[in-house]
Amino acid sequence: MKTLLLLSLLLNFVSLKDTISTSPTCPSMECLSQPREDGLCFKHSSSPSNAVTEIQFFPCPEGHICELDYTQQQFTFPERHGGMAWVNSTMQRVEESEDVQMSAVYKKQTEAYCVDKDRFKAGLLAGRRCKLDQQCYYGSCQTGVCRGKSSGSECSKHQECDLGLACRHMQEWPYTTFCLPMRTEGESCFDEFECQFGLKCWYPTAQHVSSLSRVCMKAYSLPDGAEIGYKSNDYFPDLQYLNMFRNGQLCQSLFAIPSSDNPKLGLCASFRDFNHTCDPFNSKNQLNYCKYTFNQESASLTLPCDCTLMGDSNGRCPLPVNSTFRLLGQQMNVLYGKMDYCHTMDRDNLGAFLECGEGISTGGISDTATSNLDSVWADAVRARMEIEIYPQNMGSYQQKCLENHYPHSVQSYMTTVYEARGLYGLVQAGAKQLKGGLIVIVGLIYCLFI
Repeated sequence: MKTLLLLSLLLNFVSLKDTISTSPTCPSMECLSQPREDGLCFKHSSSPSNAVTEIQFFPCPEGHICELDYTQQQFTFPERHGGMAWVNSTMQRVEESEDVQMSAVYKKQTEAYCVDKDRFKAGLLAGRRCKLDQQCYYGSCQTGVCRGKSSGSECSKHQECDLGLACRHMQEWPYTTFCLPMRTEGESCFDEFECQFGLKCWYPTAQHVSSLSRVCMKAYSLPDGAEIGYKSNDYFPDLQYLNMFRNGQLCQSLFAIPSSDNPKLGLCASFRDFNHTCDPFNSKNQLNYCKYTFNQESASLTLPCDCTLMGDSNGRCPLPVNSTFRLLGQQMNVLYGKMDYCHTMDRDNLGAFLECGEGISTGGISDTATSNLDSVWADAVRARMEIEIYPQNMGSYQQKCLENHYPHSVQSYMTTVYEARGLYGLVQAGAKQLKGGLIVIVGLIYCLFI
């Protein structure tokens, strides 16, 4: 919910195998106005140095999309890293590295090209609009909507199942997995995607952490000071930000801190705003830091001053004001209530919501929202984008460029959507009937899609 919520912001060490820059600086960004003949739409200066010097974006012709990795769930899973190459101050100090967590370019996408929208739209989950069976994950496009396996069918992963279903393990031998209705609040769960929309799979108490037992609980609902279970990430137990954010998914603030009395007990907490420009690198070419303090137990969080995309030594403290995190949680809870025709694994995919969300405008979203739900969606997208790339989204030129080209912006999401010219109501009606188990053949002429 890519971030990018960059995990490497949190890495304050450098391997002996890494080559360190003696004069690190921040990169610049350029957005060109004309498409390139070769179709290049994204260029990350990746050679010969790991450190970034410039990021370039180029527009795509009409009907084409820049094939960046739009599908990453970096916000929901900030520990997942890869996909689109980006920048931060920790990586800028490293001139050469084959550590995916320290390199800005190693095993990451440094170039992207424009592709036809139909080719771009592939692997779509149930509920997404489609033209061809091949575009759908399960290979079934019915009445313009992707479908999945029905309730009671054997499955190996959530992606195979239809609307309202999750791939759940049976509790008895042979522990087969079937597509079954999503779990309700208070039920035990294995992961979030088993739970109904608006619920997270987490530990209610410290005792639940000890027994490794999670239940479906309301997302982003608990006030500051509320107690929950606290579980450090098994792979990155020492990374404060990742753990505070991951443990805060039940909190209105989106953050939780570990109790000083019991490390398995968490408290929902808000950080005090600390928002200013800074120089990412000190006179010894080491990182400068920003310190955030929380309103519970005098807890604090220290993060490196991050690079902007304004070149030289222009930096910014990495987190936006805490009201941005709260706004995202509030708006996501509204959207969760409109996802009956979305797939469980698209619950945090704001691009998918444009196609499967109930009540969203068929004409799309603009700066002047046409309905209250449009405004909620746009607020959620902008809040998430601010959290993902707050330092890089500094400067009027940079803001305009990123709104037009960054994969998780309002404008970029809009370019990926199939618009049905007034047929959306028919398609959605077909999805409702299909969800109930009745396959209705609607004679749509797919050439009407654009």
